[in-house]
Amino acid sequence: MNNPDFSQPLPLEENLSWAVGFVERLDEAAGKEIWRGGKAEGNQFPWCQLPSVVDEFLLGCGTRGLMRRDYDAAILGKLAEGSVQLESLDLLDTLRVLTAHIRADRFCEGHLASALRSGEFQEVLRRLGRLIEGGADTAE
Repeated sequence: MNNPDFSQPLPLEENLSWAVGFVERLDEAAGKEIWRGGKAEGNQFPWCQLPSVVDEFLLGCGTRGLMRRDYDAAILGKLAEGSVQLESLDLLDTLRVLTAHIRADRFCEGHLASALRSGEFQEVLRRLGRLIEGGADTAE
């Protein structure tokens, strides 16, 4: 899987650590989404309002270079079916999984809420933490 987009450098270790630092806050936010819209709100298309800590995290991911342009959404299916294990992924592919989750919410309303509730999203961040502790290559 590891076919890097060399025009996009790996993020700095401090930015990866920043993301890992959100795990407990995201654990606390899990299941606290609010569904809006529908008949109760004038037949507006239903949408998911995530807690503000999630918005803070998503904004930071974009500004801190954690989102990968070379992600492949199919990685989420491979993880779900078990043909790929999160623990086998390197730093680059783990960042691609993070990006795939974030991008999936754009196309499937509530994806992030579900991934937070199941703990799947936080587990990606925990994997990043283990990679940092193990000395994974990051930008200098």
